[in-house]
Amino acid sequence: MSDVRREKGTLRKLGSLEEMESFAKDICDKNGWELWDSNYCRQLSSNTMDEYVIIKGSLYKIENYQRLDSEYDFFDYEKIDDNTYTFHTMYYDGGACLDEMIENSIK
Repeated sequence: MSDVRREKGTLRKLGSLEEMESFAKDICDKNGWELWDSNYCRQLSSNTMDEYVIIKGSLYKIENYQRLDSEYDFFDYEKIDDNTYTFHTMYYDGGACLDEMIENSIK
């Protein structure tokens, strides 16, 4: 069932999609997830929407994840350094998901 979601956390860059493909494949293999997406990084992001996300061609790990009370849609983020962001978002999950909110908001 769809719901409004308010989520907060830290994004830590792991590496480019090319660099992280083997890492992602290992996690997918360990969990028995067959490749049905375009590559293992996208597969990992799809299967673990609140753990890994793709931003601008790189794989990020979501850390310090929190689900909070919700009131309205927003996406707020701060770049800490070249490899790390903090984020705080709220959205209706019948029309979006966490990785979409992140990928579409960070330019």
